[in-house]
Amino acid sequence: MKRLSVFLLLLLLLTGCEKQPTQTQTDEPETLSLPGKAYAAIFSNYNGSDLYWVARFKDGGKVEWSARSGSAYGTFINDVDVYPYTLKYPDITITRPSDGAVFRGAFVNFSLFRLTIRDYFGDYNTYEFVLLNE
Repeated sequence: MKRLSVFLLLLLLLTGCEKQPTQTQTDEPETLSLPGKAYAAIFSNYNGSDLYWVARFKDGGKVEWSARSGSAYGTFINDVDVYPYTLKYPDITITRPSDGAVFRGAFVNFSLFRLTIRDYFGDYNTYEFVLLNE
């Protein structure tokens, strides 16, 4: 009888314990600091050379936006523009002041976000921007 009582007490203790959630490597905080980070997305292939959008985030809610040829670090195509952005993780919005175009997107994780951009033909295209190792 004593063994049965100990066994029941042990069983009660084991089944009564609530398992605590554990933090995994995939858990991410709800905030992301963008200043100092740069992301790039391939947007076209022209005459055998890849073309990239590069977004380099600065302080004050500004992003330097450029197009480059050959690689994300390649030759600039035209000038570097500065656009305002807003971030409410995971959502990001970038506005092009010259025509008021608004690019909307969302972070998949801190290393990747998808952004939808309306091109000059009126079509909406979604690009994947990957964090550059700098």
